Amino acid sequence: PGAEQQAPKPASALNFVDPLGDGLFPVPKKEVGKEELGYFKLLGTAFAKALLDGRLLDVSLSTAFWRRALGHNLGIYDLVCVDSQMSKSLVKLYEAAHSGDPSTMDGMPIEDLGLYFTLPGHDAYELCANGGDTLVTGANLSRFVDSVLDAYFGSGTEKQFAKFKEGFEGVFPLKTLAIFKMDEIDTLICGQTEKWTVEMLSECLKFDHGYTASSPYIKQFLHILADFSAEEQRQFLKFVTGAPRLPPGGLSALNPRLTIVRKNFSSARDSSGNTPRSESMHTPMNDLVLENYDLPSVMTCANYVKLPPYTSQAVMKEKLMYAMRESNSFDLS
Repeated sequence: PGAEQQAPKPASALNFVDPLGDGLFPVPKKEVGKEELGYFKLLGTAFAKALLDGRLLDVSLSTAFWRRALGHNLGIYDLVCVDSQMSKSLVKLYEAAHSGDPSTMDGMPIEDLGLYFTLPGHDAYELCANGGDTLVTGANLSRFVDSVLDAYFGSGTEKQFAKFKEGFEGVFPLKTLAIFKMDEIDTLICGQTEKWTVEMLSECLKFDHGYTASSPYIKQFLHILADFSAEEQRQFLKFVTGAPRLPPGGLSALNPRLTIVRKNFSSARDSSGNTPRSESMHTPMNDLVLENYDLPSVMTCANYVKLPPYTSQAVMKEKLMYAMRESNSFDLS
């Protein structure tokens, strides 16, 4: 019998897109495979369908991505949106190339930088014939900078953007987005974040089936939400709504309205009469604190939270955080 064959490992997304800027941007390549181009077409289709159906995607594309996709001419100062660290060095090289003395940068000869005609961070991408052996000097510095920009905003990514546009326009014309600013496009597709306060939460949330805005348990709950960090807020929103960010307009625009209802605690003894054990303390639970046994539960399709009346705000936060961490949710809202 022949040797056992293993299934090929799935390609990492980092082979196709770079997350070093303010969002994803295609990795520049001389040759782009058919499979990779298919991913960019799928990406375009998914984004267009999400916009058309009013759904949110937890995938943020770079500002430079949208500018390039919409046909804008990009230059040296757009590179910060693609790779913030690399752009700092390239901007200094660009300014040196257009200064009165392009042979030095910060008093150092360009040759001493040890740069060659390869794309920074991607040594296999040669910017000219025998680029790996061609030293960058003051005489060719301007050509080096222009070649890097062409790799990112020209020939190195043109096939990927063409496929993204093809996929997007299979749903509706990409140029329709030209009326929006780049950050507005990101908000439309990915939703928005906002800083919560107790007062704002009290106005935006609905309380029902055993709770009112003046219920002590609700006041504890609102204080917990208001104290959330940005990452905790993302986890909570994904737990409750299925999406880690809010739709345009924020919490007040959530439809259906986020509703908090009372969840009565369940019987704390199983069919054999045994008392359950606490997940965190690993000790039998006292009959006097049975209301601390249950976890909050949700109905993501209705933005509905069932909150038990815990004995303290600390217990409520512990149980809520545990439920948020351990729950499985959707990536679309």
